[in-house]
Amino acid sequence: MKKLAILFLFLILVGCSSVHTNKVSYIEAERAKWKEAAYSGDSEAQFRFANSFCCGQSAYFSLEEATTWWCRAARQKHKGAQAALKKHQATCSDQQSAIS
Repeated sequence: MKKLAILFLFLILVGCSSVHTNKVSYIEAERAKWKEAAYSGDSEAQFRFANSFCCGQSAYFSLEEATTWWCRAARQKHKGAQAALKKHQATCSDQQSAIS
């Protein structure tokens, strides 16, 4: 009975790690899509890519990098990016001025 309980616990732990790995793979795939589209000038992708750097959502945390991408999106009048800049009290450089 004890061996059965240990085996059951092992299977649960292996299953949980698999779910985590799949989630990480999904997030990485999404980031790759956002990055490509962001560099192409897509404001929604710029906003989403910025968010991937923000707020501890990933291992890529960098408020500075998030601000850069929010500014690019906000310059194209993306409302979410403008709101994110205000929320984080971030400012864009003169070259990236986003909010008039």
